[in-house]
Amino acid sequence: MSMKHIHLSPLAHTRRIAAVVTIAVLGVSACSSDPSAQEAEPATSSGIEADAGGATITILDFDFGEPLVVDAGTVVQIVNEDGAGHTVTADDGSFDTGVVAGGDSTELVLDEAGEFAFFCSIHTSMTGTVTVNG
Repeated sequence: MSMKHIHLSPLAHTRRIAAVVTIAVLGVSACSSDPSAQEAEPATSSGIEADAGGATITILDFDFGEPLVVDAGTVVQIVNEDGAGHTVTADDGSFDTGVVAGGDSTELVLDEAGEFAFFCSIHTSMTGTVTVNG
């Protein structure tokens, strides 16, 4: 898995530390010996999933899925379940994953608030949006 960090604001370092601390705390609480204290995992499907530690865009059947809404500093995992390579490229040029091969994944960190349209630069009919809350 390759990882690309796209930093859009100077607060990235502080937010990343906060995200790592949050993930660590969630990991410790998930290790509770009381099974009733653990929440059930949501069912997985193609498209977009978000949780406290991050969000995932699953590319499947040449589709990015539903629009994504995340908080600034969220790690967005891009998972390509197609056989073909795809990119996640912002219309305004603010981020670009490069080619993510079929069966591979990468990550983006989006730090600037706003709504960002994106597309696959290989298959330009593939489009999506991500809204980043400040």
